[in-house]
Amino acid sequence: PAAWLRTTQWEFVPMFGLQLAIMDGLIKWTLLREGARRWGREWRSMVPCLAYSVTSWAAALYYLKRYDLIPAVLTLGALVALARRRDGLAGLALAVGIVTKLYPVVLVPLAVAVCWKRRTLGKLVMGLTLGVAPLVPLSFVWPWWGFASFHVDRGLQVESLGASLLWAAHHL
Repeated sequence: PAAWLRTTQWEFVPMFGLQLAIMDGLIKWTLLREGARRWGREWRSMVPCLAYSVTSWAAALYYLKRYDLIPAVLTLGALVALARRRDGLAGLALAVGIVTKLYPVVLVPLAVAVCWKRRTLGKLVMGLTLGVAPLVPLSFVWPWWGFASFHVDRGLQVESLGASLLWAAHHL
């Protein structure tokens, strides 16, 4: 949304920061709410939000400046929906997260296993399908698979453990 509203970089940066601050607030609110649902007013109901706050504070240099927070919100939404047995919504949030940035795909096997056990795999697949469906008409005007060539051209990322191990093995 910040990119839709901006005309110059000076307008984009504060709008993007505001967008990420809202996402951060949504994550914290969700963690507080889910903690309270599970443990009521006990002190441990705040542990998920506190743990998230401390780890995000430790990564503050990058945290509110990176695009990854948007798929993180979608991933958390998928996990909460899955925990509440709203499997179609979990699939939808997971699919939109995957379309936004690829890393939420690691949760698909977990979601499939959970829904298989519940016998609600059809609902999950329906949500996943609905989340990915907009790519079909978009692919005629915007080739979404171009993200792969972008990632190949930019090289390895330093914060990736896998990339670091690959780099170290190459130099050994």
